[in-house]
Amino acid sequence: MLSTALPVSEKKRESQVRAGNRLFWGAVLAGLVLDQFSKLAVLAWLGPEKNLRLFRYFSLTCVQNKGICFGWFGSGEALIPVMIVSAGFITGIAFYAHARKNLSRLEQTSLGIITAGITGNLIDRLRLGAVVDFLNFHVWPVFNLADTMIVTGVGLFILWQVKGNCVTHLSENR
Repeated sequence: MLSTALPVSEKKRESQVRAGNRLFWGAVLAGLVLDQFSKLAVLAWLGPEKNLRLFRYFSLTCVQNKGICFGWFGSGEALIPVMIVSAGFITGIAFYAHARKNLSRLEQTSLGIITAGITGNLIDRLRLGAVVDFLNFHVWPVFNLADTMIVTGVGLFILWQVKGNCVTHLSENR
C-alpha cells in the first residue's frame, strides 16, 4: 500500500502557502472594511462637500472625486476606463498572489493592501460614480485611506523587491 503522507518539509511548505493566502485575503478584507467604513462615516457625519478643520494643517474635507489621482479627468470621462483597469489590476494581483507559492509575509501583506485600496475606490466608483476623499493636509490634494493603502502597499512591495535582490546579490558574491 502506498503512503499518502507528505514529508515534513512539504507539509510545512503547504501550511505556509495556505497561511500566506490567508494573510493576503485577510489584508484585503481588513483594508476594505476600514476604507469603506471610513468613507461611509465621513459621508454620514460630515456630509458631501463639507469641511471640518481639526488642526492648522489638517482638515476632514468630504470631496467626491470623479476623476483619477489628483482629480485629473474630473469631469468623469475616464470613469469606465478607470473601472475596467481597476478590475484588471484586482484580478491580476489576486491571480499572482494565488499562483505564487513562495511569497513572503511582506509581499502577501503589500499585495493585499494594494488590492484592498484599488477595490475600495472601485466600489465607490460603482456605487457613487466618484471616489470619496476626505483627508486634507492643505499641501496635497485631498485623498482617502484606499489611496494611502495603495501607496503604502506599493512602497512595501518595492522594499521587498529591493531587499530580496540585495540579499540575492550579496549571497552570490560570497
